[in-house]
Amino acid sequence: MKKFLARFAHPIRGITYAFRNDQSYRTNVYLFGAITTGVFVLFEPLAPWETLFVILSYALILITELQNSALETALDRMHP
Repeated sequence: MKKFLARFAHPIRGITYAFRNDQSYRTNVYLFGAITTGVFVLFEPLAPWETLFVILSYALILITELQNSALETALDRMHP
């Protein structure tokens, strides 16, 4: 079990690095809280599968933002 949990150290460090250093990722994380709260307030009786879809869809947005930031950084290093 320790070996399994140790695998999560690098991804957690990457996410915290992105949160500290990337303004667009930080903005998306804050928007995640605001939008999720808004959805739960406006559409109060959500089914469990609807809640899952809301959270997973925004998780895809955060993943895409991380990929975009990585691509931008790589391109900046190739052609300053």
